[in-house]
Amino acid sequence: MLLLRARDLELRSVTVLLRRSSVLFAIGLVLLGLAIEATRMVSSNKGVLAGVFAQGLTIAASVSMWEAIANLFLEWHPHRQNIRLHSRIMNAPGGFRNFQQHDNQSFPCRSIDGRKLERYSPKQVVRAE
Repeated sequence: MLLLRARDLELRSVTVLLRRSSVLFAIGLVLLGLAIEATRMVSSNKGVLAGVFAQGLTIAASVSMWEAIANLFLEWHPHRQNIRLHSRIMNAPGGFRNFQQHDNQSFPCRSIDGRKLERYSPKQVVRAE
């Protein structure tokens, strides 16, 4: 149950990552469109300040798109590895087996010389097969 919860949290974090990258990329595209339009308007000698503003929009657009792509490619892989790990652990064969307890509430044990032990210390025990 705990692994299922951890896997779900990783899936949610990947969803948030994809959403954040999409929003940053869309903002970058909008800023790029504004930068192109501002550069066209500046080409008719509107002044230095207008040129600086157009270059600032271009830089803001490239930073926004770079951040979106970097988030996607650099942060996505560790989340994906964790999701795969949780899935492999959840689908792994195995389980717990019951064993019979004996009267002395321990495994059947014999001493090193072969005698059956009812009470024992760890130094004198050899597990019976």
